Amino acid sequence: QVQAEMTEALVQRTLPRALASEKLTPAAQPQVTLSTVVVGEDFTYTVAFEVLPEVKATGYQSIALTRYVATPSAADVDAAVAELQNALKIFTPKADGAKVAKGDRVLIDAVGYKGGAPFEGGEVKQYKLEIGSDTFIPGFEEGLIGGTTGQELTLDLTFPKDYFSPELAAQKVQFKVKLGTIETASLPPVDDALAQKVGAKDVAELKQRLQEDAQRTLQKASDQRLKRELFDALVAANPFTLPQTMVDQEFVTLWRTFTQDMARKGANWAMLGKTEAEMQAEYKQLAARRVQLGLLLAAI
Repeated sequence: QVQAEMTEALVQRTLPRALASEKLTPAAQPQVTLSTVVVGEDFTYTVAFEVLPEVKATGYQSIALTRYVATPSAADVDAAVAELQNALKIFTPKADGAKVAKGDRVLIDAVGYKGGAPFEGGEVKQYKLEIGSDTFIPGFEEGLIGGTTGQELTLDLTFPKDYFSPELAAQKVQFKVKLGTIETASLPPVDDALAQKVGAKDVAELKQRLQEDAQRTLQKASDQRLKRELFDALVAANPFTLPQTMVDQEFVTLWRTFTQDMARKGANWAMLGKTEAEMQAEYKQLAARRVQLGLLLAAI
């Protein structure tokens, strides 16, 4: 234990001095290999690391860039109002005997079967399904059109080839569905009452807010484009060899975040339209760019 404490103290004291003396900056945590401690003999150790390159950023002072500007039109604001209307649409029950139509909302109980047996995740109870929302797999919502309250339907369907669950992708299944209450949708009028539902005083203030929101969205897009083009020019003007250790560490961080996000969303490679190898290649390029930009910006 004493030897371990002694060697740790020696490394902590002497390594920074050695790096400063040689004017070296490690690109990542150095790997220290200790020699055997022998009483009465000098203690030595070996340190291996990639050296952080000396970066002198040039060429960025004279970069010419274009800032793109735009103003939302009246049509843009009207489209935003229409989206708001659709989000706040009102559903009212249809008369007895009325049939399900596109745009209606219907209360359903459904059980899915594969090979004659219920499959996991294929059952819903008292679910309000809006017809035309594409919430369920292709053919499900269309199969309910024309049905009436209390009716029991059997739908023979096939899951998409790129469905996120490999166990169900491209599989033939059968859904038994019981229809409950059928409701028809209507859009609320664009009036002060609608505006007040979202915290505005009246329609004029609502449109003003939507105009400002659209302007901020356009401004953000312009800023992001300008930043990307600036970084592209900076990278192109300053090529240098990157420390592979830093690139590898950055890739591990980016890849972990990406795969965790995929798992959270229930996504797979088929849904992305790319193989794992293709995505890794893209993320390795992104990791290298981030390391290069980090060193350049630090130098600046």
